[in-house]
Amino acid sequence: MKYSICLLAIIWLSFSACQKPQPAYDISVLEGTWRRMSSTDSRSDSLRVKVQGNTATVTFVPNSSNFVLGETKWFDIRPTIRDGISGRGDFILQDKSGGSQTQSQATIFMHSNFALQLQNLDFPSAPGGTQEWIVE
Repeated sequence: MKYSICLLAIIWLSFSACQKPQPAYDISVLEGTWRRMSSTDSRSDSLRVKVQGNTATVTFVPNSSNFVLGETKWFDIRPTIRDGISGRGDFILQDKSGGSQTQSQATIFMHSNFALQLQNLDFPSAPGGTQEWIVE
């Protein structure tokens, strides 16, 4: 009997160790309005976006910014698993640059349910390559 219990425990541990890791955050944590607090391009700091589903739409534009009210800033937001090798955070997305149609792959690192950092994966050193956001 002890042998059977031990064998079952070993089998169960083997299967649970082989399961694919799950993302730490569901996309619903991003739902709502986010304000850009700081970035490597201060012209768009204080920009606001509203996240609904897997997109974020601009709801407030500071005077110095090249963004347009109502345009989509973040596209195709998907939860992912943090990976230090590839630089992926908790979400992967397409991020639009202000005043252009240029989209770059970016990642979001959740600091908490109320604060995040967006990092451009294609051009991390470009203006706006790093952005800090808080939920309102």
